[in-house]
Amino acid sequence: MALLKSYSCVKCGGVLNFDENQEVFGCPFCGGEFAFTDFHRGDLIRQGNISLNRGNYSTAKDKFQAILNRNPRDFEALQGMILAEGRITAVNRLCRIEYLEDSDLKAAIYAAKKAGEALPEENEYFGLLVRMFEIARDYLESGAEANEASEKQNMHFRNMSYQIMSVEEEEEATFDGYKKALGILASRFLPVIFAVSLVFQMWWITIAFVVIVAIVGICMKVHYASAKKNIETSLDDKMKTQFKIDDAAVAKMKETRHEYMNTYIKLKKIVPDPKAYEKPLPQPKHDNSVVNDPFIDIEKTVICNKCGGLLTLDKEKNLYECRSCGVAYGASLFFGNPFEKAKKAIEENDFAEADQRFSHMLMTDPKSFDALLGRILCAGRWKTVSEINLTDLAVSDVRLNNIMERADDAVSHAVEEDKPIFEDIRKLAVFYIDYVKATQAANVFSSKLEYISKNRLTFLKNNDDSELKNQSVYIKWRKEELLKKHNAKTGFDELKAKVVTDYRKRTFIR
Repeated sequence: MALLKSYSCVKCGGVLNFDENQEVFGCPFCGGEFAFTDFHRGDLIRQGNISLNRGNYSTAKDKFQAILNRNPRDFEALQGMILAEGRITAVNRLCRIEYLEDSDLKAAIYAAKKAGEALPEENEYFGLLVRMFEIARDYLESGAEANEASEKQNMHFRNMSYQIMSVEEEEEATFDGYKKALGILASRFLPVIFAVSLVFQMWWITIAFVVIVAIVGICMKVHYASAKKNIETSLDDKMKTQFKIDDAAVAKMKETRHEYMNTYIKLKKIVPDPKAYEKPLPQPKHDNSVVNDPFIDIEKTVICNKCGGLLTLDKEKNLYECRSCGVAYGASLFFGNPFEKAKKAIEENDFAEADQRFSHMLMTDPKSFDALLGRILCAGRWKTVSEINLTDLAVSDVRLNNIMERADDAVSHAVEEDKPIFEDIRKLAVFYIDYVKATQAANVFSSKLEYISKNRLTFLKNNDDSELKNQSVYIKWRKEELLKKHNAKTGFDELKAKVVTDYRKRTFIR
């Protein structure tokens, strides 16, 4: 949506009013010619930075590119474009290399090189910026590779640890079986062997049996101990090697961070003064005699809303000028269906913008039904007549006064066939205002009564009956306000149905 803007000519001080999308215009008072971005540059830079902070990089590019189209040497716009291309939310995010982890450093390097070409005077600055991005890219790529290799090695270490646990589990299961076998041998065979040895005096048989059983147990123990030892030794050697690799990688990354920070410090010391490159460049005068101007054959009677004087269209058909008070309006404010612009502003809840659009419509047609009704709706922050509803929320006196003033103006300036509906809308506004004021007054008295109720015991204890005496008065006044509120609501509801019906007979915002 095109926005309304008002500027002062930097050469003569004349007031210039234009649509945001009317990019190039001239001052009718001194002949100076300017681009929209000459006046709006600060807004575009601010909007671009806000878009960067929100991560809306595409929108940010559009803002900065709009400035660069006019002035390719604008330092802040070039810097903003680099950040937008690199998906970096703010220039202060460059202070830490880790903050660039999710950035598009390849695009940032390319944009920084292009910026250096566009502004060769600051090539040192953009060169350092390129170097920072290259360091960050190498750092993050190396870190990612080191992390991947470390993760694979850690996985291998975990597998070796699982092998040790498997050996221990197998050892435990084997010795459980060994113990059970010993139990069986001791209960069934050992008494027989012992008896034979006793009868035949052959004790070597018993001793040999015990020794064989012991040797079997020792062999199993040695086997599993050796297996675990081999795995543990291999694991220990590999971990020591990995620690050395990790230490070397950490040292290298620390050195890279140090290099990045030194480069950043150098960069901060040579940041150019943006004001040196933001000065608007003069636009060459165009030969308008052959320009295909959509307003060339169209003229309207436009009344200045500042002084009431008659505005005249300049010979280039670009703007209306008021010679009485020194105000100029871009022609696009009055052509290209300004009502559609106002309608879109209302749809986007930009009532201040819409109100200015309707005001400009009244400059060409003071009796415009749409514009008169639109200004009433804007004053009340309503999108359509059907949205004019009563509210129990607080409404400022300024808004209420604006609603009545706009309603009075509509009744005064509307054509005869439109006066009845505006008179009804005015009555509807009166009911609305009475309802709001009665609601606010009733709320005040309710608060006072609530305060008295909560502190009644305190008042009685302190023999302070001044507030208690007022209780009946507050109750009476609250009843009166509630009655006003009820009457206003009744009148409003009855009249609104008629107003909506009449309104639908007209072509307006649906």
